[in-house]
Amino acid sequence: MQEGALFDSGILGTSFFWWIGQIADDSVWRENVICAPFATEGENVGWGRRYKVRILGLHDQGETEIASKDLPWAQVMLPVTAGGFLANRGATPNLQGGNMVFGFFMDGQAMTVPVIMGVIGNNAKNDTANTIGDNRVTNKQPGSLAVSGYARGQKPKNARTGSQETPPDGGLKSEHPNSSAAAARQRPGAKVNKYGLRPDLPLDDFQFKDAQRARIRADEQGLIGIEREEYVMKSVADGIKQREADDTSASAPITKSIASENSDVQQITAGDIKEQIFAEEKVPMPIPDDPVGSAMKSIQILIDNIVQKMDTYLNAIQSYVDAVSSTVSNLEDMICSTAKKIAKYMKVIFDKMMEFVLKQINVVMSKVIGALPATVTSKFGDLKEKINELILMMYNKMFDGLADQLCQTLLDTLQPEKREQEARDYAANSSSSGGSSDSTDDNTLPGRFKTRPKVPMCYAESIASTVISKNKGQITEANTNVIKSLNGYIDGIQGDIDSVSATISQGQALISGGLGDSLGDFGNTVASATGGMDGMLNMMPDISGSLGAALDFKNIIMNIFPGELEPKKAINDFYQLATGGSGAAASELPSMASIGDSVATSGDERVNRFNSASESPEFLTPPKGKAPVSLNDTESVDVVRRIDNNTFDLSDGSTVTTTFELE
Repeated sequence: MQEGALFDSGILGTSFFWWIGQIADDSVWRENVICAPFATEGENVGWGRRYKVRILGLHDQGETEIASKDLPWAQVMLPVTAGGFLANRGATPNLQGGNMVFGFFMDGQAMTVPVIMGVIGNNAKNDTANTIGDNRVTNKQPGSLAVSGYARGQKPKNARTGSQETPPDGGLKSEHPNSSAAAARQRPGAKVNKYGLRPDLPLDDFQFKDAQRARIRADEQGLIGIEREEYVMKSVADGIKQREADDTSASAPITKSIASENSDVQQITAGDIKEQIFAEEKVPMPIPDDPVGSAMKSIQILIDNIVQKMDTYLNAIQSYVDAVSSTVSNLEDMICSTAKKIAKYMKVIFDKMMEFVLKQINVVMSKVIGALPATVTSKFGDLKEKINELILMMYNKMFDGLADQLCQTLLDTLQPEKREQEARDYAANSSSSGGSSDSTDDNTLPGRFKTRPKVPMCYAESIASTVISKNKGQITEANTNVIKSLNGYIDGIQGDIDSVSATISQGQALISGGLGDSLGDFGNTVASATGGMDGMLNMMPDISGSLGAALDFKNIIMNIFPGELEPKKAINDFYQLATGGSGAAASELPSMASIGDSVATSGDERVNRFNSASESPEFLTPPKGKAPVSLNDTESVDVVRRIDNNTFDLSDGSTVTTTFELE
């Protein structure tokens, strides 16, 4: 039986009224669900999961007539699979401000108790707005009701910091939000003419105006027939390109949501691009067959990674895709962080140089030891051990500053601050004129900041040569100290050697007379081993002059038996998560001779061209038992930095002069 409007039987469902609406700005009623732990129901201000809904046709779409906070609460009809939270079995609704929902009024014609039955999903074709809870759309101001889930409401998401919720990488569009559908790539199989236009789609308002102006110009030029139509189509295509360039330029404000909010899981997002970049990033893979050559390749790979990330960062200034896919926030920090990884491979090169020096010293010292009396041979072995410790200590001292030296060298070479300023100036000056009708058929559109992210092997060799040149003085000093130690010891035992030489020389005539010269010139051999000590010690090479030989030096060989073939060498220099291992081309193999020649010919010029890394400040602490350095009766500090003998910088930025003695 159909009940009349004036008669209410009191049975729910006798008057069923559908409605469709939009969940209002939740920033003004979010306290309905408390976000902090609470112990009693009295602390909770809400009544479960309820939503303020602006119902179409019943409520004005703006905030003028009915504010969002004054809209009626809508309950949610949950599916039977979600439960009702008895025995804590249930599922919460997955709704938020901006969702388009539909339902019915529980009180029928009174229309005061809405119930949400379902939600209408969003799709990629909707251009969602970035704001909610305003008068962007009203009953008198038409527009799209589509709103982003990350839209800014009347109040910030975080009342304390004022920050707004931002989409994750997987929720960011990979194309510019302002990009139009007309300029987008066409779906596979779509038919387009030679100007990229689809003849089966009607022209929008902008394209229609372009076509009208083009026809007027064509008539003025006397074009007819096919020439006239092609001129019009080309003008429409040029207009699309020009508007796309204007709307997506660095100076153009973003008018649409940057979030990708739809059910199309195959749509590429910024997270997909970052994942692809990470999968394609080269990771050095050192090989034991050629440690120095492998280290040089690894340095080249790491520098190439720096340049690639720097290229993305610079293009992010004017490119939306690079901006959302870049993982670099500060160029200098990124360069210095990678310089620490490069220092690991530079240490391999320095280790090879140290190994070469030790080998040469052992060759020389073995001849010296062979000429010494048995009484001092053991002492010379102790000296040899001390010399090894001395060389290791000196090279380790150089290792400590390699990362800072590499960082400063890369900063001087790449000049990130200058490159960034150039990119910003380019972006500021590359804005379009707006696409006037006079330039419709002009193909000159704003370009992109040009970079050349390619790092040849010679660049890695140049960096290695510069770092070695900066440490050339320390390397020479280390070798000199070794020679001085040897000479000092030889001078100390020279008396014992001379006495042996004198005794042998006295019996030289008897030996020669009795045995003849059939066993060799024994006297000359003794002379070379005693009086010729200096000549043997001078056999130590100049590492800077023979650097190529030092880096090509092989101390261990794998084919030790006669006729044994060399083992096969690894061919992969790096690997990528996307493609696996790979190796450099033959033209990109490092040359040790080039590094040696570079250090020998332009080492001093390299040292002067590049800045040296600033030394870390030396922090000192008063010894045990001493009172802290006092500023006044109420303040004190424990850690200070020495400026001169008795003047120190305090940890709070002030300066003090004191007389305490440091340990």
